[in-house]
Amino acid sequence: MRLFIRIVRTQASDPHHIAALEWLLLDRTNALVSQGAGDLSMLERLVDLENLQESTDVVLLVPSEHCLSVRCTVPGRSVGQMRRALPYVVEEFIAGDIDTMHLAAGQVKRDAPVDVMLVERSVLVAWLEELATRGFAPIHATTDAALLAVEPGEVALLFDNERVLVRSLEQTAAIGTDVLKMALESLASGATETGIRFIAVNGQVPELVRAEVAQATEHPIQWVETESDVTALAYLAAAFPGKPPAINLLQGELAPPKQANGVWTRWRTAAALVAVWVLVLGIGEAVRGAWASHRASALSAEAQTLYRSYFPNDKRLQPDMYKQMLDRLGGRSTSQSTFLSLLGHLASGLSASPGAQLRSITFNDGRAELGAEVAVKGFDALEALKTAWTNEGVTVDISSAEQQDQQVHARIRLRSA
Repeated sequence: MRLFIRIVRTQASDPHHIAALEWLLLDRTNALVSQGAGDLSMLERLVDLENLQESTDVVLLVPSEHCLSVRCTVPGRSVGQMRRALPYVVEEFIAGDIDTMHLAAGQVKRDAPVDVMLVERSVLVAWLEELATRGFAPIHATTDAALLAVEPGEVALLFDNERVLVRSLEQTAAIGTDVLKMALESLASGATETGIRFIAVNGQVPELVRAEVAQATEHPIQWVETESDVTALAYLAAAFPGKPPAINLLQGELAPPKQANGVWTRWRTAAALVAVWVLVLGIGEAVRGAWASHRASALSAEAQTLYRSYFPNDKRLQPDMYKQMLDRLGGRSTSQSTFLSLLGHLASGLSASPGAQLRSITFNDGRAELGAEVAVKGFDALEALKTAWTNEGVTVDISSAEQQDQQVHARIRLRSA
C-alpha cells in the first residue's frame, strides 16, 4: 500500500508544527482504501499502519511555499566535484544562511543543468519528527507542486482553493490566485519561438488575464483546461512520482533507512529453508566427492602395483596407465585410425563443396578430435558442409564463423559419433 500525507497548514506562530493535513491510502492497484483530513491525532486514529495486512510506503507532500525550486549550472569535471560545488552555486538564490538549509538535488550529470530544492532544515526535521512520534516514517518527501506532469514548453496549473500549484520543467511554486496574472506573465515572457502551453486543472484562467498575459510575449500561447473530478491530493497521488520524477527531499542525512522488500519478507522463511537444503546438499556432494577421490587414489595405487608386478624393469610410469599397458602388451592405439577416418571425412566434405579451402588442421589425441580451419563461399555453404558430415555419422562443432573478404572463415571440430 501507499499512504500519501499532505501538510495543508502549519501553525501560524511556528511553522515547525503541523496544524492540519489530509491523507489518502491506496492499495497496490491504486484503488482507494481510505482518505480524510484533520490533524495528526485524527490521522493516527484512522490509519493504523501496524494493523494493516500489507506493508505501507509513506509519501509526504510538503507545501511548496516552504521550498525554493531552482535550476542551475554547476561547474566541475566530475559528478563528485559538482556535488561538492552545488551548495556554493545555490547560495546566491537565497537571502539567508546556506548552512541552515537542506538541499536536495535531482540527477547530477556533467554538462547538464541541475534541479535543486531547498527547504529550511529545522522545519523539515520537525515535521518528520512529529510524524515519527505517531508511527509514520516517510520514505519519500517532495513538494505538492512537484508531482504535476509537464513536458518541454508546458506549464501545469492545479487550482487548489485559494492556491495555485505551478510547475514547469525549470521550477515549481505555489502562488495565490491574486498574483496569478503576474506569474503567468513572467512564464510567458520566457517562452521560446515554439510558444508556451498552459494546462489548467480544476480551474480556469479568466479571459481578461489571458489577454494581458498574451501581451508579455510575441510567441504563441495555448490554453488548455481540464476537470479531474477528484481532490487535489488524489490528483497528485495519481501522478506520483511525477513526470519528470519529483525530487525526493529525503537525501543525505535525512535519507530514510533502507527497508526490507515486502516480497522478500514474505518469502524469507522459504528462502531460509532452501538455503539450508542447499547447504546440506553441498556437504553431501563434498563428502561424496572426497570418497570418490579416495577410491580413485586407491585404484590408481592398485593399478601401479599390478603393473610393476608384471613389468618390474619399467622404472617410469606414464599418467595414462591404460595406454602404457596397451603398448607394453603389444596392443595398438586407435588414435591413428581415428585420425585417418576423420581426415577422410574432412576431405570428402571439402571436395563436395566448390570453392572450399582448408587453411589449417590439428588433431587432439586425447579427445580423438580433428580440428580444422576452413574457408567457404558463404554461411549456406558452411551449413551444407555440416549437414554432409552429420549424414556421414560425424559429430560436427563449429567453434566460430565470420565473414572475411567475401568468404566465411570457420573453425570446426570433427569427432566420430
